[in-house]
Amino acid sequence: MKKKLVLCVALVFLMSSATVFAEIGYSFEHEPNDTMEDACNTPVLNDYDNIRIAGTANSNDKVDWYEIWSVETLGEVKFKLQMDDFVDYDIYIYNQDGNFISSSTIREKGKIERIRNILIRPEQPLYAKIVYVSGEPIEPYDLLVKLYPLYESNLKSNAIKQLEKSDTNIIDRSLLK
Repeated sequence: MKKKLVLCVALVFLMSSATVFAEIGYSFEHEPNDTMEDACNTPVLNDYDNIRIAGTANSNDKVDWYEIWSVETLGEVKFKLQMDDFVDYDIYIYNQDGNFISSSTIREKGKIERIRNILIRPEQPLYAKIVYVSGEPIEPYDLLVKLYPLYESNLKSNAIKQLEKSDTNIIDRSLLK
């Protein structure tokens, strides 16, 4: 009886874990990914998708790059970099041409780095650069990336055309309803 109960609990846990990972799109970094050209490919973003990437950087391997794609959706991408309490990382976002877009550099160990209001266009990747700053990591960092699609329904009139023609990847919040 006890074995059946333990087995049932274990199965429920495994099934719920599989569901979470299937929804999130979980991946691990691979080396080399120390330059933009060697960036890790991540799962492709679709509407409201989450990607979670586990990676490690330290005093011997200070930089990790990730390539972020949206195949069909014009949208806002939000980045969240979580780390353990003993290390500090910064995050920088670049467009496909290598031009700097935005960054988060809190400079305090264990503090979450966030970047919002980043526009992603279909078939035009963004690049996330994670930089080790200080400390001794105990666990891998987690880079969470979420896509919020931009539709006519959540934008002011002609905003889609303005965003598509814009030469920047920063979303002007005044275009949103």
